[in-house]
Amino acid sequence: MNRLVFLIFAAVMLSLVSCKEVTYGGRTEVEDLADRVVVCHKYLVYNLDYVFQANRYMAAEDSAQLQEVLYKYFENSEIEYDTATGVLYIYKYRGFALSIETGGKPLGPDNNVWKVEGTATKPWGDGTGEEYSFEVRLLEDGRYGFYGTIIANRFLESQFMYEDVDLEFLLGWIEMPYYHPEVTVRETATYRMDGTVDMFVGEYGVREKETPEFRSTFNSVYGYDPHEYVDSEPIFAGGSYLQGGEIRSILSYDDRQDEYLNLYVNNSGVARVEHGIVE
Repeated sequence: MNRLVFLIFAAVMLSLVSCKEVTYGGRTEVEDLADRVVVCHKYLVYNLDYVFQANRYMAAEDSAQLQEVLYKYFENSEIEYDTATGVLYIYKYRGFALSIETGGKPLGPDNNVWKVEGTATKPWGDGTGEEYSFEVRLLEDGRYGFYGTIIANRFLESQFMYEDVDLEFLLGWIEMPYYHPEVTVRETATYRMDGTVDMFVGEYGVREKETPEFRSTFNSVYGYDPHEYVDSEPIFAGGSYLQGGEIRSILSYDDRQDEYLNLYVNNSGVARVEHGIVE
């Protein structure tokens, strides 16, 4: 178990207000559900990072700026831009690839939407892949919209998690150390998100009946990639992908009453969990 997952489990275990039988390798059912929410939603950050790193690629004004972007975000990665169609293809790692319809320009007032087609390949299962799609839109108030479908995968789990995303967010940037012969600082995108995300676990877009459907509301959820990097390799630096806000979820089952699962997040990850039956 890596350190990030361990810290999440520890925080959840210290803060549960309701607990069920231990069923998942020493974790309670509630701990497992909370972990699933956290792991699933960090894939929102993964996908948005790819988009806004690609946006920096498209915004480079000369060969020197372009090379700097390649050093920081696409070292040992595949990236290809089709000037005729305006489609940018990206493959990095984690088994995910994106094809972005850029319209030939960076995101901006005169080009306010990028449409994205993704492919998720199972790293822990049989290696099969599934497609998903979403769009990122610049809104009139300077916020961004994030709409569509995301696929996530939990460590050593062969099933996918499917997210139906309807979010708006504020974009920011922070500087993180970067260990590379040519650059020493890497700008990392930050996101403060509000809206809804519906999620379920399953195969080929069909929910597994034993698991619930999660209907989540994001209230000022703040997140970013907490890693430092050596070239393209991440180094865990003790942070969580989710570092603030609330995620309030309703869990719907086929054979029992709806439950609520509320996560309260701070800069160490999940600080408190509330769970119970929806009356």
